Amino acid sequence: MQWKGGYPETVESERMLPAVLRQQGYDTTLAINRYVVRHLKGLQRDFQHVVTVPEGADWKSGEYIISNVVSAVEDAKRSGRPFFITAHFDDVHHPYRAHLGRSVPNFPSSQRDISAYDRCIAHFDNMLRFLTSYLKQAGAWDDTIVILTADHGEEFEEHGGTIHSRTCYVESVHVPLIVRIPGFEPQRISRRVALTDLAPTLIEAMSLPRDRFPVDGQSLFVPALAPGMAPVDRPIFCSVFQLLSGRKNFFTRSVRTDKHVLIYESLSDRVELYDAVTDPRESKDIASSNPEAVEELRQLLGASATGNLWEARLFQ
Repeated sequence: MQWKGGYPETVESERMLPAVLRQQGYDTTLAINRYVVRHLKGLQRDFQHVVTVPEGADWKSGEYIISNVVSAVEDAKRSGRPFFITAHFDDVHHPYRAHLGRSVPNFPSSQRDISAYDRCIAHFDNMLRFLTSYLKQAGAWDDTIVILTADHGEEFEEHGGTIHSRTCYVESVHVPLIVRIPGFEPQRISRRVALTDLAPTLIEAMSLPRDRFPVDGQSLFVPALAPGMAPVDRPIFCSVFQLLSGRKNFFTRSVRTDKHVLIYESLSDRVELYDAVTDPRESKDIASSNPEAVEELRQLLGASATGNLWEARLFQ
């Protein structure tokens, strides 16, 4: 992916995972809201089948997405080919909609949002329950990898902000990540991981040669099956870039380690530091009293940056 201001775009010279799987004989399907495809240019490029929610349909269209996932599985069963399906749901997304036929209680605004958000999650849980039941009834459950995750968290004024994708605080970057692989007993990985770990995990799970398909991230099989070989204190990075009306562009980054979380806003050169052990909600900035930790983590951030952000007009 590349950023030129605004939404990211795919790079023509880079192969994405659907292209790799198509070469291996997989049927590939993307079921998604048309709004996302319109803004993330090239996202659908390497999928054989792309299903988008029709214009004018309810923006909260999980049922439509689920029905097309079922159709894709049925098509793959008839063809006898393995399948790869990416389904993107907007049901747990702002603006939140009350579900289950009930209105949201008359709480203060932030509490109303949390209540509506919880109802959205409950509604999505019901759809997920239907999908897992279908896969079992269709005889596909025992040989299908299922991954549940999200591209961002949600803010409810923990640090004064709302919605998402505007900061690198924990409430915005901590997301669910469940990987269900047939034959493996359930377990929880205590090490920090990142969404970039999904591609190498899938490549390994499907017995594809990793050296032929270089990707970012680390396979989750290492911390799951051989935790002693996993990095002891792996830094995890976050980057947020936004264009705001009436305000200069801003670029915020963070790095997380076992001990600390550093958040850096480039335009103001502002740094925040939090104790990851004693302050998991990032409520007390300790940057001024820990200059050595700040400098160490700023060097990590600098080493992880690629490209020329000034030439890309991210700061102009």
